[in-house]
Amino acid sequence: MGTTTVTISKIFLVTFISLGIYFLNFKNQPEQIEPKSHAFLYKFDFKHHTNRPDLILTDYVVIYKTGDTTFTQFYNQMKRDSIYSHRKMSGQERFNNRVNSYPYSIKTIKNDVVFTSKVSDQYFKYEEQLQFKWNITDSIRKINSYTCQLATTTYAGRSWNAWFTQDIPMDVGPYKFKGLPGCIVEMNDTDNIFKYSLTAFKEKKEVRLTHYPSVTKKPIEITTRKDFNKHQQAFLALSFEQRMAYAGRNRAGIIKSEFKSNDGEVNFKNKSLDLMDDYQFIEIDHIE
Repeated sequence: MGTTTVTISKIFLVTFISLGIYFLNFKNQPEQIEPKSHAFLYKFDFKHHTNRPDLILTDYVVIYKTGDTTFTQFYNQMKRDSIYSHRKMSGQERFNNRVNSYPYSIKTIKNDVVFTSKVSDQYFKYEEQLQFKWNITDSIRKINSYTCQLATTTYAGRSWNAWFTQDIPMDVGPYKFKGLPGCIVEMNDTDNIFKYSLTAFKEKKEVRLTHYPSVTKKPIEITTRKDFNKHQQAFLALSFEQRMAYAGRNRAGIIKSEFKSNDGEVNFKNKSLDLMDDYQFIEIDHIE
């Protein structure tokens, strides 16, 4: 009886000490701090057509960021997707929230990029890994109230100048650009066709880092970056009648060398890519 009592006491003592050590270690663990969320708004000025270099169009891009994850989308496209997720839009709403000819959304987690875009009635998606090679120069200038430093890089056939600031110590920038020790405040290609300008940013309690259901419920074709760029450029080179025929083809897919409408009335071949020079594109390394 006495031996049994001593054994139980030892078991209880060992258990008590073990629990004490566990809770002491748990208490001494560093507190897990939730990353803050921010929203950035960029003004996007671009020369849409090569034959109208004097015509500069303007759109706005929203970037949501939490930790290492960012989600980029055109502001009007985001509004349209949000409304479409709940109800149909009126004609006036569609007009008020009209989008440019090549809207896109980009989700980035560290160096992993998922690009989604809609061409005609079909969504496309591709993935890529990016690690930009930046050349950080000694050039300094003030943009608004920020002290900015110039960095240069190349991507997809174009050279870019980026003015970033460590006044906003976050790795964030327009389109796919990132990897600098501060937020990109202003960015343009060296041909001065595209320009992004940070107009506002603020901390938010939470941000949306995924598509709205109006997008996720639609079939999405998986492709590659270069195949998508060729397809998008080929589609925008079509006439109005050819685009309508493509939209009525009742099948998803990349435009190939030849296309015929279901009724056989429209039959055409794609223009050579070097002739498709009416639209300006951010990425041009697919043009042979």
